[in-house]
Amino acid sequence: MSTFPESPLAHKWLDALSGLEIGPSTHNPYGLKTRNIGLGGEGYTQEQLSLTGEVALIDICAEAGAIPLPSESEEFILASHVIEHCPDVIKTLLEWYRIVKLEGYIFLVVPHRDAAPSDRGKPLTEWEHLVQDYMRHATPDSEPEGKSFLYCHYHVFSPSSMKDFVSSIFGSRLALVEEQDPDDKVGNGFSLVYRKTIPIQKAFPWEFQRGADSINVSRPADFYQNEKKEEMIPITKTGQPPLSYKQKGEASVVEQGNSQEQNGISKYILVSVIVAAYNSERFMRGLLEDLEAQTIADKMEIIIVETGSETQEIDIIREFQQRFTNIIYVRTSARISAVAATNQGVRMAKGSYITLVPTDDRLRCDALEVMARELEEHPEAGTVYADVFMTQFENQTFNRFIRGGYSIRFDFSPDMMLTGYPMGPLFMWRKKVHEEIGIFDETFRSRL
Repeated sequence: MSTFPESPLAHKWLDALSGLEIGPSTHNPYGLKTRNIGLGGEGYTQEQLSLTGEVALIDICAEAGAIPLPSESEEFILASHVIEHCPDVIKTLLEWYRIVKLEGYIFLVVPHRDAAPSDRGKPLTEWEHLVQDYMRHATPDSEPEGKSFLYCHYHVFSPSSMKDFVSSIFGSRLALVEEQDPDDKVGNGFSLVYRKTIPIQKAFPWEFQRGADSINVSRPADFYQNEKKEEMIPITKTGQPPLSYKQKGEASVVEQGNSQEQNGISKYILVSVIVAAYNSERFMRGLLEDLEAQTIADKMEIIIVETGSETQEIDIIREFQQRFTNIIYVRTSARISAVAATNQGVRMAKGSYITLVPTDDRLRCDALEVMARELEEHPEAGTVYADVFMTQFENQTFNRFIRGGYSIRFDFSPDMMLTGYPMGPLFMWRKKVHEEIGIFDETFRSRL
């Protein structure tokens, strides 16, 4: 067996803690209390087997820059010879900062610029390069070495350049507590130990500079979920006149379980969730569990408009109607478009705000609360929309999923609204918008 000795520096700072090791290997052990993060890879597997006869187990299969764990949940992150393999360095470092607790550590071991034969002669990565990668969401597919993902080095650093980059990104949010050159592990790199000094809740607003421009950092997905709320969404019930626009289309059947109103209990509806469903049996259970877990589920109605499906989502919907009083099920007698189905839901909506949720989407548990709060606090706004993560796997929940990417939505502008679809899949709008301009144009085609 052939292994490198453990790192006294890592033991000094991390011995009493538990955390994550990114990209572990049996021939380069650290002997710490960690869960292992990685993607595996045949090349690394064979290397470990040839050196030690064993392969490091992966506890969480994920990319280094997209780890499905809550913010501020780990006491440290250890990444040895990892950061150079990440196409988007800034995104990856921000992800590690997000996950580490206040006063926790990010322990970096970075190879010298001449450690790998393929790096010799390469210029050091420059700040402009890192910012461009961050702004264009660099991925393995977008880089020239994409076919060698996991094995190639996208970047080359020196101790001074790496420290400058971390300082430019984090400012006082991270403090360098110790550095070592060469490192006491393999000896072909340098170690940087950072302590998190500012918690997520106090880290924003956050921006870093690119020449004369400022680049804003988005709040993490669970920012508001972890925020200590002084008060809930204010309940400002107002009288709402019924919508008078004309309905057209096929006849439909409406089913609803025993509602609170039928039981003599008045219920204020803040948000109407419209679900246009077609052949969505495999998604329906996960969707309804997701919606009923929303923090404002008691102020929501869920209007499902099912349009001639050939699958049996009806059985799942009726099961949930027996458990929850806020689900309204509409089944049309013939196939209609997703736009027409949405309009049918709009006509029935009783909430102050309306949102449309695709059957294969899953929400953070406070997503609708956050969006409704923004509309409550900004009466001048007609709609709000959200950033999204993406996954290639069906029916994963927001709290546990493997990220395949993310989409940061652009700030609102009228021009963008006319040239594309800048809001993305999750947005919420005021019901009164329909009272002013009518319903959606059913002549537009949709893929559903």
